[in-house]
Amino acid sequence: MKNNILKNTQSYLFADAHIEKLGLMRFLLCAVLLYLAVFRQLNIDQFGISSLIPRADALSLYPEFYRPYFEYFFWPDSLAASVHGVLIVLLLLATLGLSNRPVLFLTWVLSQGFIHRNYSMLFGADVIGGLFLFYLSFTKCCDFFSVKSIILKKSKKPHDQNHFSDQLSSMFFRLMQIQICVIYMYTG
Repeated sequence: MKNNILKNTQSYLFADAHIEKLGLMRFLLCAVLLYLAVFRQLNIDQFGISSLIPRADALSLYPEFYRPYFEYFFWPDSLAASVHGVLIVLLLLATLGLSNRPVLFLTWVLSQGFIHRNYSMLFGADVIGGLFLFYLSFTKCCDFFSVKSIILKKSKKPHDQNHFSDQLSSMFFRLMQIQICVIYMYTG
């Protein structure tokens, strides 16, 4: 019985991740995050007045319990608009599927930096989007529904006999499913 439970758990976590679903998730998630970032960029330096919270005051807005242990925003105030522009470019690349794991992880770090820096102007979509962007940065989500697959003419079939699932992608695919269940549980 114990071996059966362990075997079923391993089968669930590391079975085929359905990379095509991760590609669709990447496209939709990054498109929404790109939309949010583009409209925030319009307010970052409007009329010479920055709408960003100064770096020195950013963490003081957090309640003590929610305050992060370290700052993800490592750039000075003078570069905030430029770094946000880089985030927009990275989100565009991710939306189009012209990204990879390290670049998606960098996109997540910059996204988290702006979440921590502007805690008072954000809402749940930013937080949940950042969470799923973190999960996607460990998967092969750019293999499907991407410009890269069209350019490289990779026409992998999701359930082809030669297609071996990446175990890391599978594990993070399952973690995303579990996370969605937890989100629904809390909202229900």
